[in-house]
Amino acid sequence: MRFAVLFAAALLAPLAGAEEPLRRGRDVIFVRPTTTIGYDHQVALEFETLGPDQDAQVSERILGFAPLAREVRDYRSHRRSRGLVALPLYVALARGFVGTTYCVRQGFLLHTPLPSGESDTQFRIAPVVTLSGSSLKAIEAGKGEEGLGVLCHEAGHALMSVAYPLPLYPGSAPEGLRDLLTSEGHWYGKVTDPLFAYSEGWAEFCEFFYTNRALPPTLLQTREGQGPQAKTRPLTAEEIRKCEGAQAYLLLAVARAVEDEDIVRRWLSTMARSRPRTMMELLARYVEAHPERGEAVEKAVAEASGGRFHVDKDYGAGDLFRDQADSWRRLGEALADRLRALRKAAEGGEKKK
Repeated sequence: MRFAVLFAAALLAPLAGAEEPLRRGRDVIFVRPTTTIGYDHQVALEFETLGPDQDAQVSERILGFAPLAREVRDYRSHRRSRGLVALPLYVALARGFVGTTYCVRQGFLLHTPLPSGESDTQFRIAPVVTLSGSSLKAIEAGKGEEGLGVLCHEAGHALMSVAYPLPLYPGSAPEGLRDLLTSEGHWYGKVTDPLFAYSEGWAEFCEFFYTNRALPPTLLQTREGQGPQAKTRPLTAEEIRKCEGAQAYLLLAVARAVEDEDIVRRWLSTMARSRPRTMMELLARYVEAHPERGEAVEKAVAEASGGRFHVDKDYGAGDLFRDQADSWRRLGEALADRLRALRKAAEGGEKKK
């Protein structure tokens, strides 16, 4: 639940090639929040567009990031009618926001200052990447993982959200509700369910693909037990389907092994056309459209997973339902814990009276 872009000179040199940078006002619109409501994330309801001289250092670093620019521009053909969800990318520079950088598709008012001193106000519904104060500082300092890598992660969510109508976005209801109750968050090695792992795994793939970094093969392992007695074992095929870091690792392996320079754009087109619900279905639909690359995809997945995982073209709704059973059970446990805590707090208040 959480659209963005980027990187430092050392990484940009080998990545950029002949690509053009992003263009302000066409590919990226920089905004700042003017009003917020608070809960877990401070979701802004109104934004003001920023001129080229405002937050110039951050803007230049983002606009200078070439590799993702083609994806943002070429993906315009998939934007939806009636202006409900569309590119360009909205990037909110929220220096006063102390939370975590995030992306959310939302409705908002956009105020654009006019030379007369008045503002042109329009209503938009689109993904917005809100960069926190710490992320902005990291981008200014050229810290890739903390700055531009985070932005690429959120850009992945934004690009995916353009492909899916909101009811069909591959989010996990039980994992989303559970996070509201526990504020547990997520991490590379977290095992959840195939929907959540696909959404976050795609964003993590974008984070590492566009900053030319590698994901460690340890993401296909898990640790059991505590302390010195803890043992490491390989993830099972079922756990790989449910682990966001493992999904990102496999997508990265396929993207770098298959001879297809446009593979990311083809994956985005596959999302917009077929609306796959899992990473496995994304790869299966891609192979259906490009059968000449099927063998290379299967080989990359098998080698990266040590032969433990393959693209199951017959994986269907019944399999997905079974794979989500643990997520619903964990949601029930979290809800029971919250109710117990509320009862205990109420009993404590009664005793004080």
